[in-house]
Amino acid sequence: MDEDKMTPLRFIVFVIVWVVTGISLLFSMYIIWERLFERDKIYSKSSSGCSIPCRGASWLYSRR
Repeated sequence: MDEDKMTPLRFIVFVIVWVVTGISLLFSMYIIWERLFERDKIYSKSSSGCSIPCRGASWLYSRR
């Protein structure tokens, strides 16, 4: 009985931890990308073409 109750509980805890970790990683990546875009806007207003953050963002969007 204890093992049957323990397995779903461990699974639920594992899923919760995994989801929280994934959300926090996505949130931190979003903040980093936003800062890169801000820096990109400031530094490359005069330069033409796509810089590294822009290419990375387009690559991320194409992977969806």
